Amino acid sequence: MIKGETKSGFKFEIDERVLKDWRVIRLVAKIEKNENPMDTVEYIENVGNKILTEKGFNKLLKHIEKQNDGFCLIDDVGNEIADIFAQINSKNLMPSSTS
Repeated sequence: MIKGETKSGFKFEIDERVLKDWRVIRLVAKIEKNENPMDTVEYIENVGNKILTEKGFNKLLKHIEKQNDGFCLIDDVGNEIADIFAQINSKNLMPSSTS
């Protein structure tokens, strides 16, 4: 299990196997390539549910709501997921695109 904490204080745990799951890698690639904001929202939600589990992703949304007077701002969701991936990447736990 990978444990970490985002800059805003959200604590997370991720099963390392999920980072090598074909579906997760494809979703991450879709986020990086996508130009349609509405599709990006769906992809971020799917990635969040995959890496954090649905229960964990809902905890993340509640964490964001607490910081924003009950609002779950899209930029904050994206920033939190990006922060999680930055931590994972800094530990070299994501497969490289050349493997």
